[in-house]
Amino acid sequence: MNLPLQVLSAEAVSVAGITRIIRRICVLREQNNLLVAEQIEQNEFVPTLRELLLRHGPELLSERELLEIFRVEEKRVADAAVLAELITPQLARALASASSALSPVRAGAGATNVRDTSIPFSRTAAAGTSPMIADLLDAMLAAERPVNRP
Repeated sequence: MNLPLQVLSAEAVSVAGITRIIRRICVLREQNNLLVAEQIEQNEFVPTLRELLLRHGPELLSERELLEIFRVEEKRVADAAVLAELITPQLARALASASSALSPVRAGAGATNVRDTSIPFSRTAAAGTSPMIADLLDAMLAAERPVNRP
């Protein structure tokens, strides 16, 4: 089935760009990285918004609409963080299950595909926190690599 390409206006593309910057700011705030969030707000968001309003006029995006975008993105980021907290342990269990099922230990084999469990999922994660998705992917890749054992 061929769907026609949707042509977006320059205004819609510009608002989408502002929304992406707002989302990055919200993610950084959620991660308590307030300094970087402030830097992005000052160095990217403010100049981009200024240019957008100069190019397309102030009626393109009112202050109320801008605050609503921030509110929606803050909620989306918070919901995503909660979902990640809930699903990460399940993914870790599934990954461990899948890697043990895919890499049986063969008697007399010089190399096996067993993940070195002495390496933590995340060297940067605080104690008591769940590993991040990138850490899970790293662990999955490590499980696929053969580990030479004497």
